Amino acid sequence: MKSLSISAAWQDTQVFLRREAALLVPVSLLFIAVPLALMMMVIPPELRTPSLDPNLPKPEMPGWTILVIISCSLIAMGGILSLYAMALKSAISVREALIMGFRRLGVALGASIIIGLVAVVPALLLVVVSQPLAVAVMFVVAVLLSIRLLMLNCVVIDQPAGVIDTLKRSWAITQGQMLRLLGFLIIITIPIMLGRLVCEMLLGLVGFMIGGKELGLLTSAVGAATALALGQLVMIVMISRLYRQLTQ
Repeated sequence: MKSLSISAAWQDTQVFLRREAALLVPVSLLFIAVPLALMMMVIPPELRTPSLDPNLPKPEMPGWTILVIISCSLIAMGGILSLYAMALKSAISVREALIMGFRRLGVALGASIIIGLVAVVPALLLVVVSQPLAVAVMFVVAVLLSIRLLMLNCVVIDQPAGVIDTLKRSWAITQGQMLRLLGFLIIITIPIMLGRLVCEMLLGLVGFMIGGKELGLLTSAVGAATALALGQLVMIVMISRLYRQLTQ
């Protein structure tokens, strides 16, 4: 089992971000923040905070909204893969990284579908027995897959292969590193979510004070999407550094 140092990865991440921020940040904002903000704005308000009351009518989502969400999700996924290419491939240009990221989009999408099925199907089978049990099983499976397949996007970019081979290689890389990677995910997720909450509230408040409810909703979505995109950028570089530790 190879050694894994989160502190060393963080130090390398800081150096890399200081050196390459002028290239990484625009890609992150354009290909992650903008699609996320668009998705937040087109989702009906009642679906953003769904009610647990079964008696309330379920809101419907227009077809064009679903199309926008799917399109934005694919753009964001391609942007994420492009950032992985920039983090993993030395001396790569932004254009080359974008081409590489979007060319490998099909493999990443196929792998994501399989992961989703693995997480959801057992829960669907158990829901007839006990809904709380089904939710608990889905949560445990989702956490396990998130940890063991944390290097999936790195493998998609660095070791071009088919969907199944990519999943197998990603699973093998994290063998024996469950606890360390779980700790890493907790450590990095908490500040990202807090940053998202703060930016969403502050920019939403500013927008509301300047232009009322509509502008407040717009600025809150922009703030949340920007915070998530920049947090995702840091996470991508960190995971890339951890990946190099485990594969060199």
